[in-house]
Amino acid sequence: MLYLDGSDQLVDAINNGAKAAGGSVVSKAAIAANAPDVSPAIAKLTGAGVNCIALSVTPPQVPQAIIAISQTGVKVKVGGVDAIFPAPIIKALGRLSEGALVFAAQSNADDVSPILSKIKADMAPFDGSALLTQQAVISWAAGRLVANAVPTVKGPVTAASLLVGLNGLQNLDLDGVMTVSLSGQKSAAYKRLVNAKSLMYVIKDGLPRRSGEFFDYSVALPGN
Repeated sequence: MLYLDGSDQLVDAINNGAKAAGGSVVSKAAIAANAPDVSPAIAKLTGAGVNCIALSVTPPQVPQAIIAISQTGVKVKVGGVDAIFPAPIIKALGRLSEGALVFAAQSNADDVSPILSKIKADMAPFDGSALLTQQAVISWAAGRLVANAVPTVKGPVTAASLLVGLNGLQNLDLDGVMTVSLSGQKSAAYKRLVNAKSLMYVIKDGLPRRSGEFFDYSVALPGN
């Protein structure tokens, strides 16, 4: 695991996830957010005989890490959340991005799906030049949640009354963009997390290709 120094909570979640899947974290290497060279950290990991490296770093450090891995000549799987694998990063990596595993709590912005075309069309009247990003997909889903909750609010719409409306929503239809459970989590640190299911994508020919259906990752959250 390659991670940012000080992000222990994320490290714990990755470690829990590996154990839940029947694996284990063989080695960990921390780097600073402004680390000029990640090669020593990568050498530590590949030297430990790992077969997969989870990246929990900043987006600019993804190319650093993958290039450093390539230079070792060691063949390992590489994966991380979609926030650190945006389209520009994948494009910059070119063939080096092939086979990378990308995890998303919602449909990836570059997924080939009719609903994503609809979301892009919904955005156009507000900003025709806006790019469809992971953040835009999440914002669309959030807007759908609010639109469903507002009609249920009795009286003025305030933060408190809207929260009551959101908590009372049932059978939410987000067109498969994400799976939401408004009951939250047992974990104190994540009790307000409502989308604890994820999709896995595999980078192929420069694009994230969906692999399988939503799976529940809540077991990996510390305290759950």
